[in-house]
Amino acid sequence: EAQARDLISKSHSATLEFQRMRHARLTRPPRILVAEPEADIRAVYRRYFESHGVDAIMVESAGECLPRAFDESDPGFDAIVLDLHHRNAVVGIEAARKIRERLQGQKIIITTTAAFSPEGTGDIVGDSRKDILTKPFSLSELLALIKVPAHKEMENNDSN
Repeated sequence: EAQARDLISKSHSATLEFQRMRHARLTRPPRILVAEPEADIRAVYRRYFESHGVDAIMVESAGECLPRAFDESDPGFDAIVLDLHHRNAVVGIEAARKIRERLQGQKIIITTTAAFSPEGTGDIVGDSRKDILTKPFSLSELLALIKVPAHKEMENNDSN
């Protein structure tokens, strides 16, 4: 009986924490983590996302991305954008797999060169092949992918 009460209490606490986190995501701007090796592209991303009200944290590599993604003191990210540049595609794919395993449900967007084949990446982007962008792509395409359902719900509620 004590175990049952403890389990119910933990379940209730987890539900409240989930609701608090969901509310926080509904009321704050989108927050993303971007792993991009090219400094000039990071600068373009930063300016573009800031001008569209997106809080973008930039890192140089998929390897640098992991500690930020797994930081439990961090409020989390609506999306993680990983560049699978031909020189670091294997590292990027492995990082995406680790993120998918540890942060189930985390939205991962892959950017890649035309030389990279997205075959075999289904386990890192799930069923959503639209979350793979082949360069060149427009920043508005990337921004559209970053907009998570929670923000769309908020926009729909605002229009009613």
